[in-house]
Amino acid sequence: MTFDGGPCPKPGTLYFTPIEPAAGYTMRPGVGHFDIDGQFTATTFESGDGLIPGRYQVGVDCWEVEPNSDGIPAVSHVSEKYRDPATSGFEINVPPDAGPQEFAFDVPRLKKRT
Repeated sequence: MTFDGGPCPKPGTLYFTPIEPAAGYTMRPGVGHFDIDGQFTATTFESGDGLIPGRYQVGVDCWEVEPNSDGIPAVSHVSEKYRDPATSGFEINVPPDAGPQEFAFDVPRLKKRT
């Protein structure tokens, strides 16, 4: 995971939304948490168990100030387009019996508001 080809400004989360399972598999969403180094391991049921084979759309969350109930405005490092798996343009395919795979995602860094 990179931001404009560079490091991530904060830790964040990738959301894997299934769009088509591989033959003989069921659909189930997954998640991957990344640190500022951008490394992540996808999880479906238990930490680090990977994704069920199939096609996924991917969304990205990375917050400077996370959504909260304290009245403090949330501040994201990712535009709404990339937070929504349906509009991010990121899609991956996890084939059956493929073993560990590497996927790279790069999002534009949001300009700071003044």
